[in-house]
Amino acid sequence: MLSPLFYINNGDFFNKKFNFHFSIEYVSLQIKEIGNDCFIIYLKINNKNVF
Repeated sequence: MLSPLFYINNGDFFNKKFNFHFSIEYVSLQIKEIGNDCFIIYLKINNKNVF
């Protein structure tokens, strides 16, 4: 899980791809669902919101 892929659906069908390379011990991942198929992905590194 050093190179996870996350997808964000912003109305179309998952057209944006973000590839992150990070260490698990410094990152906590939170995925919140908005509506039916919209997702906001929060990446917290060292207690700071990166995305």
